[in-house]
Amino acid sequence: MNILWLCLLSLLYGLVMFIYLGYSMIDKEKGNYARQYINLIKEKKISIYCGIAVAVLCAVGAFLECIYKYNSIIMNIKLLTMLALLFPAAYIDKQRHIIPNKIILLGIIIRMVIWLIEFFVETDTFFTVLKSDVIAGVVVMIFFLLCSFISRNGLGMGDVKIMGLLGLYHGLTGVFSQLFFSLLVAFILSIYLLIKKVKKGKDSIAFAPAMLVGCVIATILTGL
Repeated sequence: MNILWLCLLSLLYGLVMFIYLGYSMIDKEKGNYARQYINLIKEKKISIYCGIAVAVLCAVGAFLECIYKYNSIIMNIKLLTMLALLFPAAYIDKQRHIIPNKIILLGIIIRMVIWLIEFFVETDTFFTVLKSDVIAGVVVMIFFLLCSFISRNGLGMGDVKIMGLLGLYHGLTGVFSQLFFSLLVAFILSIYLLIKKVKKGKDSIAFAPAMLVGCVIATILTGL
């Protein structure tokens, strides 16, 4: 039964993603938003991407329920929600090399709603989880903020913010495995692009797509 609810949630996230990505790709300077939106939908790129996103979310949700039976339904909802936020972030980052603040803000709002649910449903462990989430979010954000200052072409502020958001969703128990696989995928991708001469040594890459792939891998391997 839980798998069904997670699949329905995935479909809901996919629908919201579809609407948002179509709107976010509109060129505000050209005007005629409705025509632009219709043309974007006709290209089917966004439709296919959102379809893939829903399929991945459903598969991950079913995998978590079948393999990591000790996970609560709330835990699995948190994991799917973070992945659902990464999908539009990855798409926009690949296209425009920016991660919109709207995605970060929405992620914070949803996390606060889940915290509220956890307060009533998992009262005994709530404050421990809250403390872990906040510490992870702050520590990760400060660390990568320092890294962004040190590396001129490395991380953007959008990358720093979404990694802080990752800490809020995964807490100290899960955030490090998520970051490890995200950085590993980014490293492999960078090497590949350098070998193919698509990028030069000083060029930066869109980090959100690598983060998405890394987080999917980490979620499947660790269930956290």
